[in-house]
Amino acid sequence: MNRFQQLAAVALLFFLVGPAETIYALPSIEERAARVLQAMSDYVSSADEFSFRASIAYDEFASWGQEIQYGAVAKISVRRPDGLHVVHDGDERQSTLVFDGEL
Repeated sequence: MNRFQQLAAVALLFFLVGPAETIYALPSIEERAARVLQAMSDYVSSADEFSFRASIAYDEFASWGQEIQYGAVAKISVRRPDGLHVVHDGDERQSTLVFDGEL
């Protein structure tokens, strides 16, 4: 599974299932950070529509050992219950994923 397919799968899973109902605070997470994350989760889970932009950077090693950095931008739009639109514009490829409620 390539990086775009992984991103699309995560976005689709988030779209279908929604964020976690509760964020459990681990000892290493500050209480305030946990409250902010919970507020964000509550907001996103109650929204009928939302979108976000992800800046992606990753390194790969060429066959001769040189490290090469690649970048991409993904624009994700969700419309519940049946709409998902992902546009991936990267150094290695450009692609679009559209989900309209039917597989």
